[in-house]
Amino acid sequence: MDENTWKKRWSNDQIRSMLVEQYNAFIKQDTGIKRTLLKDVRKAAAMPYAVIISGLRRVGKSTLLAQLAKSFAQDSYYYVNFEDDRFLNFQAEDATDLYNALVELFGEREIMIIDEIQNVPKWEHFVRRYMDLGLKFYITGSNASLLSQDLGTRLTGRYTPFELFPFSFSEYLLFNEEQIPDLNRMTNLERSKLIRRLNSYINDGGIPDALKYPEVNFLRTLYNDVIYRDIAARYKLEGITALKELAYFLISNPASLVSYNKML
Repeated sequence: MDENTWKKRWSNDQIRSMLVEQYNAFIKQDTGIKRTLLKDVRKAAAMPYAVIISGLRRVGKSTLLAQLAKSFAQDSYYYVNFEDDRFLNFQAEDATDLYNALVELFGEREIMIIDEIQNVPKWEHFVRRYMDLGLKFYITGSNASLLSQDLGTRLTGRYTPFELFPFSFSEYLLFNEEQIPDLNRMTNLERSKLIRRLNSYINDGGIPDALKYPEVNFLRTLYNDVIYRDIAARYKLEGITALKELAYFLISNPASLVSYNKML
C-alpha cells in the first residue's frame, strides 16, 4: 500500500483533533446576511435526499451551510471540510475510518454537513452508502463536476440540487445595511438613491469577500482560479491562450448575443 495514503499520514489522535478544530471553527463562523436561497434549502430538509449546493467559487456556499446549521440542534450534525489540506489524498475508502472517528468524538448523529466534496474521488459511493444507513447529507462543491447534469449518474435521483449565485441586488443592499425600499411608494429622491446603489452593484458585483475586502484584488484571483482550475484543469485543456482570449471576449461583451460562428 502507498505509504502516502491519508490513513498512513495521520494518527487517530491527529484525525480526531482536525475534526474537532473544523467543527469548532464552523459553529463560530460569521454567518453574514441571510441568503435568499436558505428558505428553499430548509424546505429540502424534510426530503430523504442529499442536498447538493453548487456554485461559483467564493459565492458563500460554506456560509449558507453555517446559516442552515443554525436551525439544527448543535448535537445533531457532523461537519467535515475537505478543502483542509490535511485531507490531501483522502479517498472514498477512507470514509469508514472518518465516520468511526466522528462517532467516537460526537456520538451518533443524523446529519452530515460536508464542504468541498469534489476533492474526494468517487465521493458519491460513500455518500450513497451512508444515506442508506439513514444519514441526511448537506454537501457543497465549487467544482463543475457537481453540476446537476453530472450528478444524475452518481446518486441516481437521490439528491436535491441547488445553485448558489453571488448576491442579488436585494442581498447587496442588506450587506450594506440598507433597507429594501417599497418600489410602489418611492419618492423621487429615494428613486435616485436606489438607482445610484444599483449602479454601484453593477460595478462592484456580488461576490461577498470582494465586497467585504475591497482593498484586495480579489476578483482577479477568482477569475484566474476559474480559468485555470475550474476549466483548464478539469477539461485538460492545452490551449490556455485561446481560452483566456475567449474568456476576455465574453466578459467584455456581457450584454451581447454570442454564437459559435461569431467567435470564430
